[in-house]
Amino acid sequence: MQSHERPIRELGETLRAFVALPRNQLLHVTTDAHLRESVLEVAMGFEHHADNVSPFFRLEAAYHGGACWDARAATLRATHEARREALAAHGHALGELGAPPDAPTPLARFGATLAAILAANRPPLAGVMIVLAPGHVDDPAAFDRDLAELTRGLPHARWILVEREACSLTAATAEATLAAHARALVDEDEACRELEAKLDAASAASMDAPAAAQGGGAWPEGALPPGSEGRAQRRGAAVASVAASLGLPAGLFTHAARDLRAQVLRGALALRRGDPAAAARHQSWAAQAAVKAGLDREATLMEMVLASYLVAAEQRGLALERYQACAERANDQGWLDLAAQSLMAIGALHLLDRDRSAASVAYGWAGRAGRDGGHDELAIEGFRMAGQCAAEDGNQDMAARLFTEALSIASPMGDAAAGQTSAPVAARQLADCFERLGSRPQAASLRAQADRMEAAARGEEAA
Repeated sequence: MQSHERPIRELGETLRAFVALPRNQLLHVTTDAHLRESVLEVAMGFEHHADNVSPFFRLEAAYHGGACWDARAATLRATHEARREALAAHGHALGELGAPPDAPTPLARFGATLAAILAANRPPLAGVMIVLAPGHVDDPAAFDRDLAELTRGLPHARWILVEREACSLTAATAEATLAAHARALVDEDEACRELEAKLDAASAASMDAPAAAQGGGAWPEGALPPGSEGRAQRRGAAVASVAASLGLPAGLFTHAARDLRAQVLRGALALRRGDPAAAARHQSWAAQAAVKAGLDREATLMEMVLASYLVAAEQRGLALERYQACAERANDQGWLDLAAQSLMAIGALHLLDRDRSAASVAYGWAGRAGRDGGHDELAIEGFRMAGQCAAEDGNQDMAARLFTEALSIASPMGDAAAGQTSAPVAARQLADCFERLGSRPQAASLRAQADRMEAAARGEEAA
């Protein structure tokens, strides 16, 4: 679609000029969630441009203070070593980096690693290009200071800084690096018009039309491929056979399923345009289409999305009724993951109404559903949120029991898996409970446990 393609094309022209003419040390690119990955792929693709002589390095780790530069230095070393081995296989040399630098700070170690990479270049390679795209920046001022120090100390390193609708770059750093600027953002109005036109075209296509036409692609109206009538009859029998062999309802391959998809997309489009009431209407039709197609679990999912649209439309009472119905239906059918998610949504609605006691109960039931269904991540978060609500409501004993239940589910998972859930947060919240009770050794142990889980999830050793 042009709304997505145009900004990428324009960025490509900017990148071509930046790579070919090294008068700017830094290019700052502002993008959005829709295009971020495309922006990074296009930027990295310029490593292979005829005008480029610099090796490229892609760094995406979030910025959580200066200590993060050690992880980035490790990425630089790993990328350089992989490139060195690849070049050696084709008879080209690239210098080794040697032992990691012994410098006093993570930033200094990163800078020393980057300097070693510059020194390891062999003709025709020269300089280095860092595609720096932190997913999140905790402290923009500190990030800017670090970047200013690196660009000042390493003038032969060039940078493509990619940020999502934010700017961590100060005017002083931009001036010092002669920074160029580019924007790669989707035009929301144009994107909505394109999607609506695509949905209209898809709705006008018959079930016998090619898949591209049913997806909204260009196709003459009313035109069918030769032999469509015979194929349609054979298709009906084949669909029934395939559906039966896969244990799927045959309705998944009918008009009802296509209507479901169309209504879901129209609902999302309405919400994107800021009309949650229209989004709820389309989503309600999607739920009805799911029922018609015999997609019972999917119908419950559609109802859950509908409830979220009702919240956006400030119809909390109706949303609560929908979530409760979804939770009961999911529980009866054994879909305990959906039951847990519905109950957590109920808890969130109670929190919006400042009813922490009711929220704690709902989250507790969500944790139980997740635990009984073997959905550990949902169970941990349900019990953790129940404990948080209880703690905020002044019920410290209940909070401690709920946090403990969350950690008991996390324990058999191992630190690496548990660290990817909210278990470390639960451990620190339980530590807070112990500190309030004066049990500081237990609190310290829990904080150390949280650190171990997070370090294991990152593939590191806890300090």
